Amino acid sequence: MIFLIILSFFLDGVLSIYAEGTLFLPLLTIMSLVITGPYIESKKKYYIMAGVMGLMYDIIYTETPFINMIFFIIIAFAIKYFIKYINNHAINNAILGLLIIVIYRLGTYMFLNMLGYIVFDPNELWVTIYSSLITNVIYIVLTSLIISKTKNKKRRKRYSTNVRKNY
Repeated sequence: MIFLIILSFFLDGVLSIYAEGTLFLPLLTIMSLVITGPYIESKKKYYIMAGVMGLMYDIIYTETPFINMIFFIIIAFAIKYFIKYINNHAINNAILGLLIIVIYRLGTYMFLNMLGYIVFDPNELWVTIYSSLITNVIYIVLTSLIISKTKNKKRRKRYSTNVRKNY
Protein backbone atom coordinates (compact mmCIF):
# COMPACT_ATOMS: atom_id res chain seq x y z
CA MET A 1 0.00 0.00 0.00
CA ILE A 2 2.90 2.35 0.65
CA PHE A 3 4.00 1.74 -2.94
CA LEU A 4 0.63 3.03 -4.18
CA ILE A 5 0.95 6.24 -2.16
CA ILE A 6 4.49 6.89 -3.42
CA LEU A 7 3.49 6.07 -7.02
CA SER A 8 0.51 8.44 -6.71
CA PHE A 9 2.80 11.15 -5.38
CA PHE A 10 5.02 10.93 -8.46
CA LEU A 11 2.03 10.68 -10.80
CA ASP A 12 0.74 13.93 -9.27
CA GLY A 13 3.90 15.67 -10.45
CA VAL A 14 3.85 14.16 -13.93
CA LEU A 15 0.15 14.78 -14.53
CA SER A 16 0.35 18.32 -13.14
CA ILE A 17 2.80 19.21 -15.90
CA TYR A 18 0.37 18.06 -18.59
CA ALA A 19 -2.81 19.17 -16.84
CA GLU A 20 -1.90 22.80 -16.36
CA GLY A 21 -4.60 25.00 -17.81
CA THR A 22 -7.03 22.09 -18.24
CA LEU A 23 -9.99 20.79 -16.31
CA PHE A 24 -8.05 17.77 -15.02
CA LEU A 25 -6.21 18.70 -11.82
CA PRO A 26 -4.77 15.65 -10.06
CA LEU A 27 -4.84 15.09 -6.32
CA LEU A 28 -3.72 11.49 -6.62
CA THR A 29 -1.70 11.44 -3.41
CA ILE A 30 -4.79 12.37 -1.43
CA MET A 31 -6.86 9.83 -3.38
CA SER A 32 -4.29 7.15 -2.55
CA LEU A 33 -4.86 7.95 1.14
CA VAL A 34 -8.58 7.26 0.58
CA ILE A 35 -7.82 3.98 -1.20
CA THR A 36 -5.25 2.72 1.32
CA GLY A 37 -7.12 3.85 4.44
CA PRO A 38 -9.05 0.59 4.90
CA TYR A 39 -5.96 -1.56 4.31
CA ILE A 40 -3.51 0.09 6.71
CA GLU A 41 -4.67 -1.05 10.12
CA SER A 42 -2.16 0.88 12.23
CA LYS A 43 -3.64 4.36 12.59
CA LYS A 44 -0.35 5.74 13.86
CA LYS A 45 1.53 4.45 10.81
CA TYR A 46 -1.20 5.80 8.52
CA TYR A 47 -1.16 9.28 10.09
CA ILE A 48 2.63 9.44 10.00
CA MET A 49 2.63 8.38 6.36
CA ALA A 50 0.01 11.03 5.53
CA GLY A 51 2.06 13.68 7.31
CA VAL A 52 5.28 12.70 5.54
CA MET A 53 3.55 12.71 2.14
CA GLY A 54 2.00 16.09 2.94
CA LEU A 55 5.39 17.49 3.89
CA MET A 56 6.91 16.13 0.67
CA TYR A 57 3.97 17.64 -1.23
CA ASP A 58 4.75 20.99 0.44
CA ILE A 59 8.45 20.85 -0.35
CA ILE A 60 8.30 19.54 -3.91
CA TYR A 61 5.01 20.79 -5.37
CA THR A 62 3.54 23.74 -3.50
CA GLU A 63 6.40 25.42 -1.62
CA THR A 64 4.05 26.15 1.29
CA PRO A 65 5.86 24.67 4.29
CA PHE A 66 3.76 22.50 6.61
CA ILE A 67 0.37 23.55 5.24
CA ASN A 68 -0.25 20.39 3.23
CA MET A 69 1.36 18.28 5.95
CA ILE A 70 -1.27 19.52 8.39
CA PHE A 71 -4.10 19.14 5.87
CA PHE A 72 -2.99 15.62 4.87
CA ILE A 73 -3.06 14.56 8.53
CA ILE A 74 -6.51 16.12 9.01
CA ILE A 75 -7.68 14.33 5.85
CA ALA A 76 -6.22 11.05 7.13
CA PHE A 77 -8.23 11.46 10.35
CA ALA A 78 -11.38 12.17 8.31
CA ILE A 79 -10.77 9.14 6.08
CA LYS A 80 -10.27 6.81 9.05
CA TYR A 81 -13.44 8.22 10.63
CA PHE A 82 -15.59 7.76 7.52
CA ILE A 83 -14.33 4.27 6.62
CA LYS A 84 -15.70 2.99 9.92
CA TYR A 85 -19.18 3.65 8.55
CA ILE A 86 -18.92 2.64 4.88
CA ASN A 87 -17.95 -0.54 3.05
CA ASN A 88 -14.66 -0.67 1.20
CA HIS A 89 -16.02 -0.54 -2.34
CA ALA A 90 -14.95 1.43 -5.43
CA ILE A 91 -18.13 3.54 -5.52
CA ASN A 92 -17.97 4.32 -1.80
CA ASN A 93 -14.29 5.22 -2.20
CA ALA A 94 -15.20 7.54 -5.09
CA ILE A 95 -17.87 9.28 -3.00
CA LEU A 96 -15.46 9.59 -0.07
CA GLY A 97 -12.82 10.88 -2.52
CA LEU A 98 -15.22 13.57 -3.74
CA LEU A 99 -15.92 14.63 -0.17
CA ILE A 100 -12.20 14.71 0.65
CA ILE A 101 -11.45 16.82 -2.46
CA VAL A 102 -14.04 19.38 -1.38
CA ILE A 103 -12.72 19.40 2.21
CA TYR A 104 -9.13 19.78 1.01
CA ARG A 105 -9.84 22.53 -1.53
CA LEU A 106 -12.11 24.50 0.84
CA GLY A 107 -9.72 24.08 3.75
CA THR A 108 -6.62 25.18 1.90
CA TYR A 109 -8.55 28.02 0.26
CA MET A 110 -9.77 29.38 3.60
CA PHE A 111 -6.40 28.88 5.31
CA LEU A 112 -4.37 30.57 2.56
CA ASN A 113 -6.89 33.43 2.44
CA MET A 114 -6.66 33.92 6.21
CA LEU A 115 -2.87 34.06 6.02
CA GLY A 116 -3.00 36.43 3.08
CA TYR A 117 -0.57 34.08 1.34
CA ILE A 118 -2.64 33.98 -1.81
CA VAL A 119 -5.89 35.75 -2.53
CA PHE A 120 -8.17 33.55 -4.55
CA ASP A 121 -11.24 34.47 -6.45
CA PRO A 122 -14.12 32.32 -5.11
CA ASN A 123 -14.95 31.40 -8.71
CA GLU A 124 -11.42 30.03 -9.05
CA LEU A 125 -12.05 27.89 -5.96
CA TRP A 126 -15.08 26.27 -7.60
CA VAL A 127 -13.11 25.74 -10.80
CA THR A 128 -10.34 23.95 -8.89
CA ILE A 129 -12.91 21.79 -7.10
CA TYR A 130 -14.76 20.59 -10.17
CA SER A 131 -11.53 20.37 -12.17
CA SER A 132 -10.21 17.98 -9.55
CA LEU A 133 -13.24 15.72 -9.62
CA ILE A 134 -12.98 14.06 -13.04
CA THR A 135 -9.38 12.86 -12.94
CA ASN A 136 -9.47 11.83 -9.30
CA VAL A 137 -12.75 9.91 -9.45
CA ILE A 138 -11.50 7.93 -12.44
CA TYR A 139 -8.23 7.23 -10.62
CA ILE A 140 -9.87 6.19 -7.37
CA VAL A 141 -12.43 3.89 -9.03
CA LEU A 142 -9.87 2.14 -11.25
CA THR A 143 -7.31 1.78 -8.48
CA SER A 144 -9.91 0.57 -5.97
CA LEU A 145 -11.14 -2.07 -8.43
CA ILE A 146 -7.60 -3.29 -9.16
CA ILE A 147 -6.71 -3.51 -5.47
CA SER A 148 -9.94 -5.28 -4.53
CA LYS A 149 -9.41 -7.82 -7.35
CA THR A 150 -5.85 -8.57 -6.24
CA LYS A 151 -6.88 -8.77 -2.59
CA ASN A 152 -9.75 -11.14 -3.48
CA LYS A 153 -7.43 -13.35 -5.55
CA LYS A 154 -4.98 -13.59 -2.66
CA ARG A 155 -7.84 -14.33 -0.25
CA ARG A 156 -9.30 -17.04 -2.54
CA LYS A 157 -5.89 -18.59 -3.07
CA ARG A 158 -5.21 -18.63 0.68
CA TYR A 159 -8.68 -20.11 1.32
CA SER A 160 -8.31 -22.85 -1.30
CA THR A 161 -4.86 -23.76 0.06
CA ASN A 162 -6.25 -24.01 3.61
CA VAL A 163 -9.22 -26.11 2.46
CA ARG A 164 -6.92 -28.60 0.69
CA LYS A 165 -4.76 -28.92 3.80
CA ASN A 166 -7.79 -29.77 5.91
CA TYR A 167 -8.76 -32.75 3.74
